[in-house]
Amino acid sequence: MKKFSISEDNDEDIGFAVECLFSQCLSLDELKVWVDQVISILDIDDIPSYMFEIGQYEGSLAGIFEVIGFDPEWPFDEKQKAALYGIAYQRGMVKIEDFELPEDEALGALKQFPQITDHFRSLFPFIDL
Repeated sequence: MKKFSISEDNDEDIGFAVECLFSQCLSLDELKVWVDQVISILDIDDIPSYMFEIGQYEGSLAGIFEVIGFDPEWPFDEKQKAALYGIAYQRGMVKIEDFELPEDEALGALKQFPQITDHFRSLFPFIDL
């Protein structure tokens, strides 16, 4: 059975997923699909209650931390976070004109840190890149 890092003391996967959400490379609906997949794979005793709440969440992005109950940590280097913006550009998901990072820099970071794409693909295999 696949293991997921979704608890407060082991939060790598949920931290990555939340950062993907805020970087616009993952939609809230896609996060919910991932949550449903995690719930279907794990033993019920290993699933934090917030995962069920995320599956039903309809609020703002900022409110996701209230649902989770803690601020999950980004599991990679801060420079590598720019690669998520590259995925957002690559997927055509950038909706804000004043996006945090110019497209060329974001795509450059994506090329520089292929492990971010690898992690994204492994966590969200239902998304084509």
